[in-house]
Amino acid sequence: MVATRKFVDLEDKPDLADVVRNVHSQGEPVVLREAGQKLAALVPMSDTDESESGDSSREERHKRLMELAGSMKGLVDEEKLYEIYRSRSISTRPPVEL
Repeated sequence: MVATRKFVDLEDKPDLADVVRNVHSQGEPVVLREAGQKLAALVPMSDTDESESGDSSREERHKRLMELAGSMKGLVDEEKLYEIYRSRSISTRPPVEL
């Protein structure tokens, strides 16, 4: 399913605070435009966003990285991967004689 973007013409809604409240309450991003030109995107914050400073602890970042790596388990055929690396060490060219 492809998400469609909402557009808000600033001529129609001059009160930006009202637009921000609508984005927050509906939880859907909107694109702000004026005279048909796209100016900015307004995206709601979620509870899963990082802290306001944008800084998370090193341990938290490491934990998320390991969860991401673990989610890829089973996507790669390990035996096939090892075979590819083994075959790279086998030369198929005849030796060069000088």
